[in-house]
Amino acid sequence: MNIKKLANRIFNGNSNYPTGGEVFESLRDTPISYLTHYMAPYTGGDKAIILKGERIIVSKPNKPKPSGYYCYPLNTEEVEKRIIPDSERNDPQYNGFSLYMDTSSIVQNFKQVELMPINYQ
Repeated sequence: MNIKKLANRIFNGNSNYPTGGEVFESLRDTPISYLTHYMAPYTGGDKAIILKGERIIVSKPNKPKPSGYYCYPLNTEEVEKRIIPDSERNDPQYNGFSLYMDTSSIVQNFKQVELMPINYQ
């Protein structure tokens, strides 16, 4: 079964997919992917772990049934210091980071704890 079919089965169609602004808490240490952003025409990135109890907020998806979400940790500074190497954080062109997580990973490893509405303009 591919990830899209699994997500459809878990989320019961459209109604339960996160729509952006939901806050999820990690139930266990969970692998994630991260992107590092620069004030230059390139990005970096790697894999890391979101620790049990850490919270993320998911972004608005770009389609109705996404296979994954961009998200951001609520304890940004702690996560950034832990997962982004000093060499990247200290680069003068470094401009932050974001996280990416598969929909199935959110379902299996997180619980929704609140909704923080995001104004998309």
